[in-house]
Amino acid sequence: MGVLNAAFGPRGALLAVVQDRDVHLWRVADPRHPVRLAGFTAHPYSVRKVVFSRNGRTLATAGLDGTARLWDVSTPERPRPLAVMSGHVGGVQSVAISPDGRALATAGMDGTVRLWDVSAMARPVLRAVLSGHGDRVHAVTFGPGGRVLLTSGEDRTARLWITDPERVAAQVCALAHPRVTEREWARYFPGLEYRPPCR
Repeated sequence: MGVLNAAFGPRGALLAVVQDRDVHLWRVADPRHPVRLAGFTAHPYSVRKVVFSRNGRTLATAGLDGTARLWDVSTPERPRPLAVMSGHVGGVQSVAISPDGRALATAGMDGTVRLWDVSAMARPVLRAVLSGHGDRVHAVTFGPGGRVLLTSGEDRTARLWITDPERVAAQVCALAHPRVTEREWARYFPGLEYRPPCR
C-alpha cells in the first residue's frame, strides 16, 4: 500500500506517515535507524493530509470521510484522539495549523475552507466558512504570522484570506461609503436603536 502523505514534527525527530486510513509515527532522530513508535486508524476512509502543531504535541489529519481530526501525540507511543471537526460536504483535502497553534483551517472538496478556533484543542469552535473558490479546494496553509491564509483549488486559483475578523470588518467599513444614515436605518431596521456597524 502506497504512502499518501508524510510530515515531520517541528524538531525533525518525529515523522508521521499516512498509508490509506492509517497514520504511523516514527522516531527518526537517527535517519539510518528509524524506529516505529505507533500506528493507528485515523479515519474510516483515506487520510489526505497530516500536519504537526508547532510545539509538536498535536497532530491534525484530514480525511475523505469529510472530517479533520486532532490527535494528542505528546507521548507518540500512545497517540490519543482529541477532537473531530465536521461540516464539509465531501472529503477534506488539506488541513493547516496556525503558527501560534490557536487556529486550524480545513480545505474541502465542497469548495469551502473552514476556519476553526482550536485554542482549546479538545473543543474546536467554527469561526468562519470561506467560500470564494468555484470548485474543490486542494491545499491550505497559513502565512508566517498566521494572519493570512493561502488556499488553492481545482478552479485554477490561489486565494489569500485575512484571518483576523476585526481587520476584515475594518476593510469592509473602509469600502462602505456612505455609511447608513439614521433615516435609512429607521426604514430597514424599524424599532432598533440606531447603531451603524461602521463609524
